[in-house]
Amino acid sequence: MQAARANLVQGEAELEDARSSLKRAQDLARQNFISGSALDTAEARYNKARAQIDTLKAQIGVAEASYRVANGAFEQTLIRAPFAGIVLTKSANVGDIVTPFSSASGTTGAVVTMADLTTLEVEVDVNEAYIGRVRSGQEARIILDAYPDTEFRGRVRQVVPTADRQRATVQVKVSITDRDPRILPEMGARVDFLAPEPPRGAGAAPVAPVMRVPAAAVREHDGQTVVWLVRDGRLEPRPVAAGPVSGGYREIRSGLAGGELVLVGGVETPRPGLRVRTATP
Repeated sequence: MQAARANLVQGEAELEDARSSLKRAQDLARQNFISGSALDTAEARYNKARAQIDTLKAQIGVAEASYRVANGAFEQTLIRAPFAGIVLTKSANVGDIVTPFSSASGTTGAVVTMADLTTLEVEVDVNEAYIGRVRSGQEARIILDAYPDTEFRGRVRQVVPTADRQRATVQVKVSITDRDPRILPEMGARVDFLAPEPPRGAGAAPVAPVMRVPAAAVREHDGQTVVWLVRDGRLEPRPVAAGPVSGGYREIRSGLAGGELVLVGGVETPRPGLRVRTATP
C-alpha cells in the first residue's frame, strides 16, 4: 500500500506537469505559433495522466481492502482474555485444534484456565431451612481450611435462585472483600453469615444468641433428639430441639444454656453414666 501511495504522488506530479504543458500549448495555439497536432499531443498527455491518477487511486482502494482482510485474518489468530488475571492451567499446545465446545474428536474446548485473584468468591451450599436468613449484601466471615486461625471479611453477592432438591440446599456466592495473597482458587472455606447489628436504645428488644454444635454431637436416644453432656467424666443425655445441619454444624434452638461440654465422637453407643475421658483434637 505504501508503494501505491508513492506511485500516486508521482502520478500527481506528472498530471500537474501535463496540465501546465497543455495550458502553454493552448496559449500558443491561439497565437498560431504551434500546429494543431502539437496541441492534440498535449491534450492526450494530460488525459493520460488524469486517467493514470484514477487508476492509482483505485489501486490504493484495493490495497486498503486487502489490508483490512489480512488484518481481520490476523486478528482471528490472536486469543485475548476477557479480563486481566493469572493463568492457572494450559489446556492446549501449539498445533492443537481448538473448538468452542470441543465437539469434534481430537479437539479441546479451552486454551487456558484463568483466574482474577481480585474478584475471588466462595460458593457455599446453605440448608433450605436457613436460606431465609441470608440476603444479598449481607456481611460474612470466611475461614479458610488452610488458615483456620485467620478470618477474612466477605459479602453476599448472590443467592442463586434455584435449589438442589437432592441435598435440600441453595447455593450462595460470597465475595471476599479482603485482598490477601494467601487466598487461592479452589481452597476449602467455611462461611459464617453475620446478622445485622441489633438496634440500640432503651426500647430495643434483646436478640437471642444462636447456638450451634457440631452435627455429630446431636444423636437419637429413646426416641428423642439429645446431646450427650459430659459431667464429672460421665455421660448424661440432654433432650434438645435441633434445627437442620448447615456447614457441618447444627443449630440448637432449646435445651442448652451454653458452656456445656458435649460428646462429639469416640463413643459408638453412648449410655447414661458411661465413664469417658475428654481428649483435645
